[in-house]
Amino acid sequence: MASSIIHEGMHARVDRMGVSRYARDRAREERLCRRAELEFGLSLPQELGAPVVQRALESLALADQEVAPTIDWNEALRRQNEIDQRARG
Repeated sequence: MASSIIHEGMHARVDRMGVSRYARDRAREERLCRRAELEFGLSLPQELGAPVVQRALESLALADQEVAPTIDWNEALRRQNEIDQRARG
């Protein structure tokens, strides 16, 4: 959970630096976030940090399209609404 907070915090940091959402290199930004996760994982005792390190290293090895896939936000919203509707019964 902490590594997710660090990851999302890096996205927030990029945003606060004034980098336009439309001009961002999404793959580069995602790798920046994963490197922050990697550093965090390496700072932990090995038994705690190993899963964080492994996930970060695997993500850093992905191609640009895999590390930062294009998201169809309309489809994401449709799926979320479907899940919410099922949860309501």
